[in-house]
Amino acid sequence: MKKYVIDTSSLIDLEKYYPYSVFPSLWNFIFEKFDEGKLFSVN
Repeated sequence: MKKYVIDTSSLIDLEKYYPYSVFPSLWNFIFEKFDEGKLFSVN
């Protein structure tokens, strides 16, 4: 299984330009990948 690491600043920028209120399916996909253990973020 492939795993991916994303920097927190990328998520901050993503929220800035693609807010959850406008793009819920995008954010639900990202949350799903975190829940599946396929996506990780660095603090």
